Amino acid sequence: ERTVTKEFELLDKQIELRRELSALEAQKVEQDEFFDTVSSFQDVGAKYTSLWKRYSIIFPILSFIILCIFFIVIRTVKFVNNYEA
Repeated sequence: ERTVTKEFELLDKQIELRRELSALEAQKVEQDEFFDTVSSFQDVGAKYTSLWKRYSIIFPILSFIILCIFFIVIRTVKFVNNYEA
């Protein structure tokens, strides 16, 4: 006949707590892997930048358009002056 002693109860409790801790650790690892997988998708793919925020493209195009307008205005003024003369 087995007698249940305080030490045996403590050992059973310790084994049970270790099982629970092991299960919690496994759950934590699964959640960490899921989080790492989801968070790693942010770095994948091309970074979208609006055309209006790309100043390296906007300023040269805008400068070219202003120069073209300036050139057309000067040519028009010269044409009108030569036409009247």
